[in-house]
Amino acid sequence: IEYGSDNKIRDDIYLQIKNECWKKSKADWVIVCDIDELLEVNFDVSKYTIINTKGYDIVGGLDSRSGVYNPMSSKHIMFRPNEFQQIGYTAGCHKCLPKGRIQGSREHATLLHRKFISEEYVFNRHKMYAERLSDVNKQYGWGVHYQNVTREKIDEQFKELRKKLVLV
Repeated sequence: IEYGSDNKIRDDIYLQIKNECWKKSKADWVIVCDIDELLEVNFDVSKYTIINTKGYDIVGGLDSRSGVYNPMSSKHIMFRPNEFQQIGYTAGCHKCLPKGRIQGSREHATLLHRKFISEEYVFNRHKMYAERLSDVNKQYGWGVHYQNVTREKIDEQFKELRKKLVLV
């Protein structure tokens, strides 16, 4: 879905897209995720309407399987569209308040969030995002974690993440 944003980060529009894009789907399942997320489902999903995930922030390149469990990355991104009237993502799309026949999976799919590719990548990404924050985002405090980021803060974040890495 394309939308106009004047090259600004507009989480209000992004939120609307994620809450609406699936509604006309005739598919058995939809996955509403970001481009840097990979969902791995290794169990029978046939008796569920929404899949629970265990999210990990992956550290390293695209072939890395080293990550840190992050509850904020444990998002509901896979569900049966015909079972829900609303998915109800909230700002940031890390949580949802679905309306419909909710039958969450007992098992957890693995959600790999590949945002910590390298210190340089994260620093440049945050710097670019801070420059592109819209007035709407600033007004509501969305994306403020991209502001006032220094290379030292990113290096420290990576240092702390590396202490907690597990093989995913």
